[in-house]
Amino acid sequence: MKRFILLFTLVAAFSMINAQKVTNILLVYDGKLYYLDGQSFNFPSNPPPQIQFPLVIQFTNNGDVLNAGDSMKMAMIIEGETKFALSITLNKAMQPGDTSMIDLQELQVASSEFKASNTWCFDITKVYRSGVEQEISEPACANFTVSTGIAEVSRVETMVYPNPAKDVISIKNTNNATVYIYNILGKMVRKIDSTSDLLQVNVSDFSNGMYFIKIQNGNNVETKKILINK
Repeated sequence: MKRFILLFTLVAAFSMINAQKVTNILLVYDGKLYYLDGQSFNFPSNPPPQIQFPLVIQFTNNGDVLNAGDSMKMAMIIEGETKFALSITLNKAMQPGDTSMIDLQELQVASSEFKASNTWCFDITKVYRSGVEQEISEPACANFTVSTGIAEVSRVETMVYPNPAKDVISIKNTNNATVYIYNILGKMVRKIDSTSDLLQVNVSDFSNGMYFIKIQNGNNVETKKILINK
C-alpha cells in the first residue's frame, strides 16, 4: 500500500494571499465552510488509504505592508510534526489588516494520520520582506475527533440570486448572520449584519467581475461565488 507523501513543498504565486498569520482553519463540506476546531467526524470502518480532506486557510496581515515579490512560508503541523511546507510569493502588495484565504480543497491525507483525537496546526514560519528574512511563529490549531460510521451534517441551504447579477442580489437564510463580500483580490468590499431571513444587497456600484460572499452564523461559515455583469 503506497502511503501518502506527507512532506512536500509547493511554490506558487497568489494574488489573494494577504496574510502573515493564520487566523482560521476551515473545512469545506458541501460547498460550505465550517470551523475545523471542535468538529467530530465519522469515517467508514475501512477507510481508503488516502482521504480527501478539503481545507481553506484564512490569513490576516498583522504586520507592515508586504510588497509584490515578497514571500512567506507556511507549515502544516500534525501532532507536533511538520507534514508539508508551502512557499508563497506575492504578486501584489498586502496592506495591514488585509484578510484572505488559501484554497487547499485538493488536500489528500493518509487515513493512518487520523486518530481518535487530532490536533492540526498551520503556521506562517518565515516572511521575506524586500529580501530580508524574518522568522515568526504563531500557529493556529484545530482539535477534532474521528470515529467510525457515516457522517451527516444537518444544514439549511443558503441561496444567492440572481447569478450573474446586475444591480441587486438576494441572499436567503441569513437571519442573525453576518455577510461579508470580497472581490477577486480578497479585499472586503461590504459587511452586513442581517436581521432577516432574506437579505437584499445593492451592488450597482460594484465593478464587473467575480465576488465571494461569506455568510457567517455562529460557528457555521458558508461561501458563495457570484458574478457581477452589467
